[in-house]
Amino acid sequence: MSARYTDEQKKYASIDNSDGSVTSGPADTIKVMAEERGLTVGNYVAPAATWETVRGERDALLNASDWMAMSDRTITDSQASYRQTLRDIPADYADPALVVWPTIP
Repeated sequence: MSARYTDEQKKYASIDNSDGSVTSGPADTIKVMAEERGLTVGNYVAPAATWETVRGERDALLNASDWMAMSDRTITDSQASYRQTLRDIPADYADPALVVWPTIP
């Protein structure tokens, strides 16, 4: 078995499994899988946070929480605050690497 990066941006990685199959995915996930299997991933560099990656994560979290704000239910104050905190991330942080993600109430 071996672990390797599949592109120069180090966003994705893969592991060659002992059965001949290959498991691929986000580099952070593959790094954890490799460590669980006793492998080391050489020269591992976590992908740098960019405003593009922050926006993608933020949009995914907003989409996943859309059910909180549907017209057939009453959103709680903590749910509204969570969603507003997500929307405010670009204004609240100068550096995308320092973003602290809110948790779902």
